[in-house]
Amino acid sequence: MNKFPNAAKGIKNIFTAQVLSLIAVLASGVALILGIVMVGGAQAGSKVAVGASGIGMMVFGMGASVLMIIALIINIVGVVQAAKDEESFNMIIKLTIFNIIVVVAAAIIMVAFPDTKFLTSLSSSISRLVSLICSILIIVGIGNLAIKLKNNEVAERCNSLLKIILWMGILAIACGFIGLFMPSTFAAAIVILILVASLVLSFVQYILFLSLLSKAKKMLQ
Repeated sequence: MNKFPNAAKGIKNIFTAQVLSLIAVLASGVALILGIVMVGGAQAGSKVAVGASGIGMMVFGMGASVLMIIALIINIVGVVQAAKDEESFNMIIKLTIFNIIVVVAAAIIMVAFPDTKFLTSLSSSISRLVSLICSILIIVGIGNLAIKLKNNEVAERCNSLLKIILWMGILAIACGFIGLFMPSTFAAAIVILILVASLVLSFVQYILFLSLLSKAKKMLQ
């Protein structure tokens, strides 16, 4: 008999949410590449390249946004379910609500003050930091469940993955934020490379996190 039925349901939903988030990251990467193509087409004077890449960038960008919203909803449901069996998930609920407020505030700022690059980038970095903390708390929660179930393999995996996720998450946030402090004389290619590095780090982070969630699902079956 499953000792933690609520946590089992919650982890399954969190796993689904992370898969959708990973797809959203990939879609964002495609949108970024298309944006680079659009800039190159504009410099070359190719209207066809600009038009096609612009439409593609909009489609993949909007798709990524929709997927992230769906993932957020499913993740909230999963966290609420898991919190019934493990207290570590309770803080995630509060942080998620705070994160939603930050995202909404950032959207309002972008509409009201489109030229305020610093505030919008700062709010984005705060949102990513909160998401990182939530991921860490999920790992801690899974680790606690593993200890209660005397599953040493998953417990040890949580301990080792915790440090990796933390440092990779910090690097990803730093890469996304560092462009704000770069002089305007820097080549656009450097900024693009930094953004690509941020996406790659986020992608690897999601893969590692999904591998743990997969083990947690099997543990709680």
